[in-house]
Amino acid sequence: MKIKQGSTRFVVQVGVVVFKFPKIRFLGCLKDCFLFLFKKEERIFLKIYFCSAPFSSSYPGLWYNLFQGIISNFKEYMFWKKYKNSFCEPTYFSLMGLLNIQRFSPAYDRFDTKDFWNEMQMVKNYDWDDGHHFSNPENFNIRDGKLLIVDYSDERTHRVILKHGQNIIKHFAKL
Repeated sequence: MKIKQGSTRFVVQVGVVVFKFPKIRFLGCLKDCFLFLFKKEERIFLKIYFCSAPFSSSYPGLWYNLFQGIISNFKEYMFWKKYKNSFCEPTYFSLMGLLNIQRFSPAYDRFDTKDFWNEMQMVKNYDWDDGHHFSNPENFNIRDGKLLIVDYSDERTHRVILKHGQNIIKHFAKL
């Protein structure tokens, strides 16, 4: 059994499956609220903190801290369910975002982060809508010589997968 931590979720790998759980940061939210309440100069941010959208990572407020992991799990599952894209590691089940079950494949460890990013930039016709997910080799696995993405909850990532996923697979298969 292996456990990995992400920014909004943590992953438990058991045998051939991966369980993705959301991080719900209650204590962090309480700490933020007390900070805003008790520091006079910070009180103006309290309203922003409570009103920020749950999907806004530019200013992560209360709802982002509480629900982003759940939203990420659910969006990842819905994307897999709709497209079943061969570039994605399959997400077999989601319990309303509270738990995702995904297939496990070995990590892609052929390149370090810098070399992986350089190689990814060489993919034919790639327009880099989502450099964050595609620059990190930890977001990818390998199965039967084929590169697969394991973290695909972001809309920008969805666009890249749909537009360039097959080119990425072909490019990395040649290496």
